Amino acid sequence: MRRVRYTFERVFRDSGITLVYSAAADPDFDPARWWANNKSALYTLTEYIKLTGYALGRTRG
Repeated sequence: MRRVRYTFERVFRDSGITLVYSAAADPDFDPARWWANNKSALYTLTEYIKLTGYALGRTRG
């Protein structure tokens, strides 16, 4: 959701459009215990890597 928000806030900046974000719950992912299993840990770490790439301008937009 952070990458989505980051991207859309950049794209729609100064457009006058108000965006509302709503994440879907994932029964297999507990954000309070993301390290508890390999799948959740990998998902979390890759999202932070991607978010860092977006913040450093490694994507177009």
